Amino acid sequence: MNQKTSGVVLTAAKADITICEVFGHLPTGLIPVNGKPIIFFILEQMFEQDIKTVYIGIDYKQDLIKEIINLYFKDKLIINFVYTDKLKSPGDSLLTILKKIKNGKVVINLGDTYIKGINLTTLNDNIIVSSDFLDEERWSTVEIENNSIKNFSDKERVLSENIYALCGLYILSDVKKINDFFLDNKPIQINDLLKYYINKINNLNIIKTNNWLDFGHIDKYYISKKRLIQSRGFNSLEYDDLLGTITKKSKNKEKFIEEIKWQINLPKSLKVLSPRVLNYSTGNNPFITMEFYSYPTLSEIWLFSELNKRVYFSIIDRLFKILELFKNNKQEVSKNSYSNIYLDKTIQRISEIKNKDILDLMKRETLIINGSTCNNWSVIKDKIVENLNKLYNTEDNCLIHGDFCLSNILYDLRSGIVRLIDPRGGWGGSENGDIKYDIAKLKHSITGDYDYIVNDLFIIEVGEMNISYTVYNSDKEEIKNYLLKKISQHYNLEQIELIEGLLFLSMISLHKDNPKRQLIMYSKAIELLNKV
Repeated sequence: MNQKTSGVVLTAAKADITICEVFGHLPTGLIPVNGKPIIFFILEQMFEQDIKTVYIGIDYKQDLIKEIINLYFKDKLIINFVYTDKLKSPGDSLLTILKKIKNGKVVINLGDTYIKGINLTTLNDNIIVSSDFLDEERWSTVEIENNSIKNFSDKERVLSENIYALCGLYILSDVKKINDFFLDNKPIQINDLLKYYINKINNLNIIKTNNWLDFGHIDKYYISKKRLIQSRGFNSLEYDDLLGTITKKSKNKEKFIEEIKWQINLPKSLKVLSPRVLNYSTGNNPFITMEFYSYPTLSEIWLFSELNKRVYFSIIDRLFKILELFKNNKQEVSKNSYSNIYLDKTIQRISEIKNKDILDLMKRETLIINGSTCNNWSVIKDKIVENLNKLYNTEDNCLIHGDFCLSNILYDLRSGIVRLIDPRGGWGGSENGDIKYDIAKLKHSITGDYDYIVNDLFIIEVGEMNISYTVYNSDKEEIKNYLLKKISQHYNLEQIELIEGLLFLSMISLHKDNPKRQLIMYSKAIELLNKV
């Protein structure tokens, strides 16, 4: 792509009120989608198509946006943050940015919209439009006649059959033609800039798309979220929007069958906690069809929402009540299952680590992590094994979820409804397990910053014997302390932290696609295991 091509992302505004009701008050670019803010998908698309210089309009919660974007993209893109005036219109904000760019081609993307699978490198002077909308009073629209633009309208009813919504993606080949735009004493709309540009070049080319993903309105948000990611890892997901169902399949058949069994064998009194199963097979081609819930995951809420701390306290209380229901469902679990999960699995996963930096670090007897000297795995291994032998407790043996982390918990902030997805299934040869394992999974999501780590919102530096890291976590210390207090009231906190440390240690080999992520997981594991 031409080196003069610049990317522009407008994310200055506060998200639509319907979005804020679900996620709290956020700027548009930080609307969470499948664990990442929508602006990450936009910037990743630009990076992959060789648009390396990006201008991002910021205003509402500007420091938050800068911190999150810099953490993830500062080594990939040349990022220019442009402060815009929240009292002015989006068109004013865009013009402010375009005057800074001065010349060359620009790709302009609104912060709450994403066009999946579009090739930006081949486009010049284009607007992207779609017929996939219901009410023109909620979107900027364009009237098209003979494949040419006849008229623009801004969120107003239009009596015409040839109306399309503007999707929020515009490609202009020469920004210099718009820099002298001036409109006295009147808010500037993006449509005003487009009309001015058309007068300079005669017309803009129109691309009609069915791949418009709009995250700016809550009704479109859930549909767009499903369409953005239809599969993840070994799993494939198929949605039926008419019936409101989701069908899951997996290449990892043995594990997947255990998941299905967990859902269909839930005690009658607890079935409501999991999506209703409509059909399934545990044969050669296993699948499960379930009722689809559009609630966000707690991971999406936790990562970027800034809710009142009491809302988070309430969520934690509710999750502990669910865990108490599990614990009351007593089951037999053998000591051998404990050994399989806590010891054998950990040793096996450690043997699968191929990261040279970690293997070199593991040769050291001590490591200095964030300024504190820690004994390394080779030194503490035997003591850890001794402590593992103390974990077995028949009172803790019960029905468990097995993967009770925030990304597997759907939560409706308005009603407090909880739905659990993606259970582990088998636990060390048993369908049941140790409730402390679920507690540790929850703890490693909240106090262990697991969800920030797997979304690469951290900085880490590694020396010969020193590791220093910081994780973005939006100042949630009060909530973390509330969780620790809650755990300590009912369980041995050291035992939970022992299991949490093993969780981080056993996850390292599963993240070989990101060596830095593996390093911070190793650091977290060693810190936790040294505490116990």
